[in-house]
Amino acid sequence: MITELKSEVEKHFARKITNRGDCEALAQDIYEKTGAVLSYNTIRRIYGLAAYRKPRASTLDQLAAYCGFDSFIEFCQRFHEFDSWPETEEVHVVMAESELDKISDLLRRRKIQNQDFASTFAMIVRDLVYRDRLDLLLALFETEDFLFEHLHFDAVSQIGSMVGLLFRDARFLPISKQLLHSPNFRNLVFKSFVDYTAFSGHYGQWVSYLSQSDELDAETKAFIDCLNLLIQKVNLKQVNVEKVVQLPSFKDNWHPILRGRIFAIKFLLENDIGPKMEYNRQFNEIIAANIELSQELLYIPTVHSLLFPEPLLCEFIYNHLKEGNRVNYWYQLSLVTIEQVFIVAMLLRKQEFEQARDRLQQISVGQIRHGYKNLMMLYLSFFNLYIDKHFNTNHSKLALRFIENRQKINYPLFTDQYFENYFNN
Repeated sequence: MITELKSEVEKHFARKITNRGDCEALAQDIYEKTGAVLSYNTIRRIYGLAAYRKPRASTLDQLAAYCGFDSFIEFCQRFHEFDSWPETEEVHVVMAESELDKISDLLRRRKIQNQDFASTFAMIVRDLVYRDRLDLLLALFETEDFLFEHLHFDAVSQIGSMVGLLFRDARFLPISKQLLHSPNFRNLVFKSFVDYTAFSGHYGQWVSYLSQSDELDAETKAFIDCLNLLIQKVNLKQVNVEKVVQLPSFKDNWHPILRGRIFAIKFLLENDIGPKMEYNRQFNEIIAANIELSQELLYIPTVHSLLFPEPLLCEFIYNHLKEGNRVNYWYQLSLVTIEQVFIVAMLLRKQEFEQARDRLQQISVGQIRHGYKNLMMLYLSFFNLYIDKHFNTNHSKLALRFIENRQKINYPLFTDQYFENYFNN
């Protein structure tokens, strides 16, 4: 089975081991992914690039762990089982047994192997929700390897999007409220999938439910306070000024998206120009000091500026976004696409209709995450209609599409007057 293990290692390393450089790179990758220290010379001997010596059991265990197995013995016992099952069928086989250890083992291996971990995790969660297995769900979300701090944010975003959609179904509200007691469920789903379509539905109920909790950490509490203020604002309700004052500073070294959320809500709920200018200055310094995180920092301010086009904030964001951003991860596709929607709004505000039309035609709606999609579709249909009226082309389908999209989001904010005056600020 050593030959099979060598092949499996190359599969996960995504290249053949043919020279010393490959061995050194593999040793580094093993260390980064498992913490195991394996000499590149040992790897050379195993792959026949140096005088062969039978590998130690500990070496084989380390290589098996790199491939997602607990040990070389487990690899020998289970390799053919996992090698022969199609990926989705393997999930169904494991789920049929409903044992946490086997579920965790499957997910842990797929995480290490970079093998559709996020979609597999979401598939398993959905299956357990449909079977009302709260016990397994809570245990899964509290498994150390699947905690927020042990996952890349790209995987978190995918899990949040796929699992979050499930809870739009009212049948699952009771079990979702129980899951909200899990800090990791809050991190992976509640905080990573803000459902702008459901502020009057399940998501608004989640926010209300957690607002009564005394078990929240400071970051989650700040996140919920920001959402409550946003929900009050889109529902045209009296804003709780005391909550605004109590919001922490966006200068605190928290997740960049949360920092942007705090900045945006503080800015929009401030009445005086002096503090607004100071907020812009401070946030500008934060962006300059964290330029690699500028997309994340500006994400929520961009969304909020579409909702509430305050000129000073819009110009601030536009000056940062007009140069464009690169996409390195899946979740950034949505960020960049929403930025493009905002830029179209700014071009229309500046009466640059042809540029706005060209930019609008390049936007890929499919890249927008589902929690934002209906909201962005509303603005896109509105902008299309606005451009259509300017060029006097009168496509009745655009008007119907705009009406359909308005009906999907029933915020009191979205009055006829709101849209009539949108570009007059």
